Amino acid sequence: MTRVTVRMVAEKAGVSVSTASLALRNDPRVSEDTRLRVDEVAHMLGYYPHPLLGSMMQDVRSGKKERQKLSIVYLDNLKEEGRWKEVASYAATFEGARRRAEQLGYDFDLIWARAPKLSSKRLSDILWNRGVDGIILGPSEEPHLSIDLDWDRFSTVAISYDVVGGPFHRVTNNHYLSIRLAVEVAKQLGYRRIGIFLEQHQNERVNNVYSNYMAAYNSKVDEANRVEPCFLDGYTKKDLFQWLESEKPDLVLGLSRFIYEWMVEGGVRVPKDVGFALLDRQPIDEVCCGVDQRTEYIGQSAVDLVTTLLRTYQKGVAEVPLHLLSEGRWHQGGTMVYPPDFQAPLSVRT
Repeated sequence: MTRVTVRMVAEKAGVSVSTASLALRNDPRVSEDTRLRVDEVAHMLGYYPHPLLGSMMQDVRSGKKERQKLSIVYLDNLKEEGRWKEVASYAATFEGARRRAEQLGYDFDLIWARAPKLSSKRLSDILWNRGVDGIILGPSEEPHLSIDLDWDRFSTVAISYDVVGGPFHRVTNNHYLSIRLAVEVAKQLGYRRIGIFLEQHQNERVNNVYSNYMAAYNSKVDEANRVEPCFLDGYTKKDLFQWLESEKPDLVLGLSRFIYEWMVEGGVRVPKDVGFALLDRQPIDEVCCGVDQRTEYIGQSAVDLVTTLLRTYQKGVAEVPLHLLSEGRWHQGGTMVYPPDFQAPLSVRT
């Protein structure tokens, strides 16, 4: 598909190319009427600025050598190098970012930010010397990992809430809507004793959304149907079965397929005896029901947000942090009992 250019907008609006260019940048030298006319034509034609051109032109005006491409680096903040490949949601997020960066013409690279003896200063210098323009901060699996780089050099977007070190723009799933969707589907299917079984850090990494939602939910149901949520610093198969015996849920919400596998290994007939649903279901989870957070779009949106920052020359920590939240959708697997004609709600926002 041919990209709509400023020249095309100018011809359609009946103005010169220079006037159209100024109008699209809200330059005060262009009258309000002309600017509005050019904006209307640009919208009609589907024009959007080239994601790289603005920053390249800024380099030219400042006397720097013009580059053919801008560069985005994805910082892997996990403790173990390469672990992101082993976790389906992390891999999907990275691949979504990589594909989007390639579509937009960026150089895109991955750096393990927690390599031994790699100080914050050394990492900042490496990024700067490589000519990195934008940074995407990958998740850390720790509730409050602090990273201290020379942020003023880069346009930065964080994925998830667990990396701190400055007020960052962030892109992540709307975890409140995800757990609400899971509970609403469960209620529609007739489940009444809904419980959640997680590691504590999984709850803390999303600002305690899961525990807060379940507390609010339990405050509204009959006491006979209240299931005490289980958030442990580290859980085992024994912990799971002790909780199942104590609380007797008819549906378990979790973030790991291993919970389902442990239940089956322990003789629980899923879904006949107890249902199971994942709050972040990935294709690798096969039979499991749950919320598809569409993590590849989170990675894609992170690149789009970095592009906006680069185009508007926004570097450093965010003065007004933007949090872009994506909405998941329900995946109808085999770990819950469904009537033949059941259709999950598309949204639970209202």
